[in-house]
Amino acid sequence: MVDTRAAWSEYWRAQSPGQGSGCLPNQASDHSLRAFWANFSSQLPKRAVVLDLCCGDGAVLKLLGSKRRDLKLTGVDSAIGLPTAGNGIKLKPGVDICSLPVASESIDAVTSQFGFEYSDAEAAVAEIARVLRPGGQVAMVLHHEAGIILAFNTVRLEALSWVLDEHGLIEKARRFAASLLATARPPGLFAEAAADAKARFPKTAVGQELCHAISMSLDLGRARPIAEVLTALDELDRRARNEMARIQDLAQACCSPDRIERYCSWLSAHGATGINTDILPAPDASARPLAWTLRASF
Repeated sequence: MVDTRAAWSEYWRAQSPGQGSGCLPNQASDHSLRAFWANFSSQLPKRAVVLDLCCGDGAVLKLLGSKRRDLKLTGVDSAIGLPTAGNGIKLKPGVDICSLPVASESIDAVTSQFGFEYSDAEAAVAEIARVLRPGGQVAMVLHHEAGIILAFNTVRLEALSWVLDEHGLIEKARRFAASLLATARPPGLFAEAAADAKARFPKTAVGQELCHAISMSLDLGRARPIAEVLTALDELDRRARNEMARIQDLAQACCSPDRIERYCSWLSAHGATGINTDILPAPDASARPLAWTLRASF
């Protein structure tokens, strides 16, 4: 069974510096989120202390910091390893947002983008209420169950599952390598599988890329021991299954209207006022939304 926490840790470590898009399907989506956070940053008091929950690579904090240099920015995430955010931003790995290592009434604003909904939300709301100062603000962007992000990643999941499970390409490659035939060119089925993946899943290149990577791993057998080929194939399998587990975790985290209503009820029970939810539309006029947004004050 794949360790989801480890899968997310590996995912964030692999993000390129400055990429900041996480699981988003396109740069236009990133632009819509920038506008949301730019508006939020303009409403924060001077030298506000901001805590970003489930911060990942610090994308939200980078956006806030680019608009307001006076802000004190810290992010926490359950992932074991996080990339460096830079520009004075502190990212703390291995933190459960239901038990924040933060003093009570020490935070001016709590933020989260595509992270809070993965948690034990009721317990996390209690922690938010504890750490916020009177007048503190909450702003969140949450996965929408009918959103473009889930749709985009679902196609990726289907493509990976087709290569690994339905087509069994890595297992076929293992048998080919173990048969001591890896000194020859890989059989045509690997190239055919890549072409088939491209045709079956035109909206994502991940299936085609995995097929090519498998073929390239077999190419190692012409110059290296078979054991190294098998190790390379095992690593491809591990990474692909981690990605599948990450997407399945995302799907479970996506919010329905009922779940959003529960979040609002818990916030209200802990003293939040001015609770507002909205739908952030997809920037390409898609029929699907981009995300939910949630704002509140304490």
